[in-house]
Amino acid sequence: MYTPGRTRPAAIAVAVLVCAAVLGGCGGGGGGANSLPSSLPGSLPGSLPSLPSTSRPSSSQPETTKTTTESTTATVTSSPQASNPESDTPWGWIAASAILLVLALVIAGWAFGRRGASRKTWSAQALEATGRGTALHDAMLAELIAATSANRPERWSSIASTADELGASLQRLPDTPADRAAQTMQAALDAVGAVQSAITIARSAPAGAPLDEEAARTLRERLEQLAAALRDLRAYAERG
Repeated sequence: MYTPGRTRPAAIAVAVLVCAAVLGGCGGGGGGANSLPSSLPGSLPGSLPSLPSTSRPSSSQPETTKTTTESTTATVTSSPQASNPESDTPWGWIAASAILLVLALVIAGWAFGRRGASRKTWSAQALEATGRGTALHDAMLAELIAATSANRPERWSSIASTADELGASLQRLPDTPADRAAQTMQAALDAVGAVQSAITIARSAPAGAPLDEEAARTLRERLEQLAAALRDLRAYAERG
């Protein structure tokens, strides 16, 4: 018996079942699509260009890289030890050079001190000699003034002994490398030698008679020469 109210739901259910069957047939009928590759020509894959290989590297490559990295790291680590600047520093030669430098300074200081002491000794002896020379000059000048009235040969003999002592004291002066010191000393020695020759003339002159004017003039010239040499020698000795 036909019932309108029940017909519509039943029709809907039938329609749903039909759609599901159609869809299932489409899915199951996929054999047509699946059979498509088999219908293609067999030469197609060969005609396509070959693509780059995308195969992944084998598992042995990381181990090789790891070994190379470890070797490089070991080399880098050991390199600073091989080129350690401290081990290349010649400390022995440096110490030897320092010792030699200290010894050179000590020797130079000793030589300089010795030279200074020698210079002081020379200056002291030179001043002593100039003192004797001044005494000789004064004694000769006094006797020359007296000889203008009456010559006394015995007095000239005593003055000659003083001149000899002065010459000996000048010769005892130590050697010095200074040219100026040697020049002043030699000038004093020459002046003493000239005075000694003039004294010899006066001593040989007659006693009691006035000294010859020529001999007196020679004595005055030699005394002036002696005074000048003694002044130079004293000035140089006082500078130390």
